[in-house]
Amino acid sequence: SSGINAEYGDIGVDSSKFAGKRIYRAGVTKAIKDPEGLIATAFEKAIVEGADEPSKSGGAGKDIFEVSGGKQGIMKHLMSGVSYMVPIVILGGIFIALGIGLSKALYGKN
Repeated sequence: SSGINAEYGDIGVDSSKFAGKRIYRAGVTKAIKDPEGLIATAFEKAIVEGADEPSKSGGAGKDIFEVSGGKQGIMKHLMSGVSYMVPIVILGGIFIALGIGLSKALYGKN
């Protein structure tokens, strides 16, 4: 491994797990539009950050998950709710498919 960790600048990521590693912070949009350029830039400009040091590299932008004062924003609550609902929605789809399949198997196509 090269020791470079790309940390997403658009979302809140706990940077303490990358303490002592070379980090280059960049937005997701930048990675989608120019991935090769971003990788080259990351190799050139990545810096070593400690667990309690603020970010010194560019491209991060405002953290959408936090508001001033360290309070959690509404976006974090919405994303938590969505992540808890995904398995329930998938299970509902599976049950509907099973119900339709069983009804056709038991009662025919009509």
